[in-house]
Amino acid sequence: MAEKKKKIIFAEYFAWQFGGGQVVLFNIIKYLKKYFDVSVLVFNGGKFEKALKKEKIECHYIKPPRKARFRYFWQSVPFALKLKKFLKKEEPSLVYANSFFAAKLSAGVCSRLKVPLIWHKHTIVDKGFKSMTGRQLRGVSQKTAKIICVSKAAGKGLKKAGIDTGKIEVIYNGVELAPHAAAAMRKKARKKYGIKNEFTAGTIGFLRRGKGLEDFLSAAEMAGRTGKNIKFLIAGGPESNDTGYEKELKKFAAEKGLKETVIFTGFMDKNEFFSAIDLAVFTSPKEGFGLVTAEAMAAGVPVLSYGIDATKEIISDARSGFLVAPGSHAKIAEKIVLLSKNRSSLRRAAVTAKKVIRANFTLEKQMQLIKQAVDEVVK
Repeated sequence: MAEKKKKIIFAEYFAWQFGGGQVVLFNIIKYLKKYFDVSVLVFNGGKFEKALKKEKIECHYIKPPRKARFRYFWQSVPFALKLKKFLKKEEPSLVYANSFFAAKLSAGVCSRLKVPLIWHKHTIVDKGFKSMTGRQLRGVSQKTAKIICVSKAAGKGLKKAGIDTGKIEVIYNGVELAPHAAAAMRKKARKKYGIKNEFTAGTIGFLRRGKGLEDFLSAAEMAGRTGKNIKFLIAGGPESNDTGYEKELKKFAAEKGLKETVIFTGFMDKNEFFSAIDLAVFTSPKEGFGLVTAEAMAAGVPVLSYGIDATKEIISDARSGFLVAPGSHAKIAEKIVLLSKNRSSLRRAAVTAKKVIRANFTLEKQMQLIKQAVDEVVK
């Protein structure tokens, strides 16, 4: 008789979206369900929940407190009681929390029930030891068996807040290696958006505040003044809770006279996007890892990015991509113009980038390390 699989419950707070953190969790769930009995506890419904159900992965729902903060104690008590009842019924061997909010909502109950908790940290924390956030981080970490950070930069932020470094393990996100875009796909994608022979720089992702999209547009304006035949793509749509931001960006672009050179594509298939552009440009001031950076490199598209800590763990400047000083859209513009005139540098970077991904950031490598980390907790 086959041994009964141990049960893992994955907890996701941001289930209304399907961004990078949810993509990572989705891959982990699909991989680990070969070895464990898996289900997902969502605290909000939406795109991620629908994707799980399409994959026939069991989902549970518990309504969270109105605000996931410790000071809303009177709202947290009914939630904690429901979570306790749920976990006692399910008897999981592990709860795997995919964000700080998910870990914070789960940690106390898991600790009382002696259910081990893994907290997967995707974002950068820049709060000090004495801050309220720092105190909350330490409180959650004390009830956590292991904290998986997506980069050394993400782990560095936790250390600054006073987290026990013995619980932190860095496991980089991984992506699938993709063939370089075929000429036919490139021609079709560029024709769709009216791109002919122009050098094309693009960025992709949710149109989210704090991602540096204004810097991308400012760089597009400056590059357009000095460079010739350059187009810019912005692929992606707004989050459901901030639909007005897309209109603000389009107004910003119009005010800078970019109507003819910047194309807002809306949500776009990533393979189509990567086939259409010559250079991927990412101007976010802060990233825990930057999954789309690795995806572009895996697709053979050279990347130009701000040289923030997490990105410097992926890209080596002038070898596997191109980095400029964080916050300087003028440097981004200057580099776009230079690279548009130096295609050989782009080709060399693209070849090296694929080698870097193959050596360090494959999905297979990530999943093996995640499985190993889970096995250490679920004994």
